[in-house]
Amino acid sequence: GTAFGESGTSTRDESGLIELNYEGDVVNGWQPSLRAFSGRYRFDGKYQYTPPPNTKDYAAADWVGSELHLAYTDIAQHKLMFGLDSQWNTRVEQRYFEADTGNIVLATNNPSRVVSLFVQDEWRFRSDWLLNVGLRQDKNSGFSAVTSPRVALIWQATPRLSLKTMTGSAYRVPNA
Repeated sequence: GTAFGESGTSTRDESGLIELNYEGDVVNGWQPSLRAFSGRYRFDGKYQYTPPPNTKDYAAADWVGSELHLAYTDIAQHKLMFGLDSQWNTRVEQRYFEADTGNIVLATNNPSRVVSLFVQDEWRFRSDWLLNVGLRQDKNSGFSAVTSPRVALIWQATPRLSLKTMTGSAYRVPNA
């Protein structure tokens, strides 16, 4: 195997994100918020092994997306939230190969798109109790749509202590 500090072994791991956010004023109980973003990720690894083969590892991802959320607060003790999120993963690339022979072990690039819709209600039924109920649907370009419910009950026991119980399901696209 490779040893820590082995000459010729190195890794580079970097990421970046830029985003633009807008929070609108409340008008007739409605408050819009918008977010647009773009990101990137890069990883390079060179590994010297004894005995060979020496290997190289590379990963790159680029994405852009947007979110539109609308909050409605004109129902006493409730905050309703509606949302539409989208993301386009323009590059999701992985490569792993033996450096000495050029033998490719892994070479993939799987761009994708995802669109999500959600609705949520925060109901403050007492000053120290909050019930949060939500439903989200995600549609990824390579998979069937998935609907994910969630329910949370939060008790604000003191100004510095809250207790929360939650149940639900979440969705994550399978990856390599």
